Amino acid sequence: MSPYRPPIKPVLIRRLPAAPAPAPPRPTEAAPSRLTECLRVDRVAQVLDVSKKRIYQLVQEGRLEVIRLGPRQMRILKGSLEAYIERLKREEAEREP
Repeated sequence: MSPYRPPIKPVLIRRLPAAPAPAPPRPTEAAPSRLTECLRVDRVAQVLDVSKKRIYQLVQEGRLEVIRLGPRQMRILKGSLEAYIERLKREEAEREP
């Protein structure tokens, strides 16, 4: 005696509409590239010799500019980090007599 197998039900397959063709690139003037180097939180913490928690605090305070890649991922712009370091140097120079 063979084991019971239920009958196979047919499955309807729907085709999705074709995506529109991308528009051809428009000629533009040579614009400067907006791509900048981004750093992970642990690398920035290593550069500044602070904890990752402190880096998250600096981001929350708005002192470091970030790009969010998702709900749990972010990258810190290298230019933002350099500007933060320069700001710290200026503040230190102003405090010294």
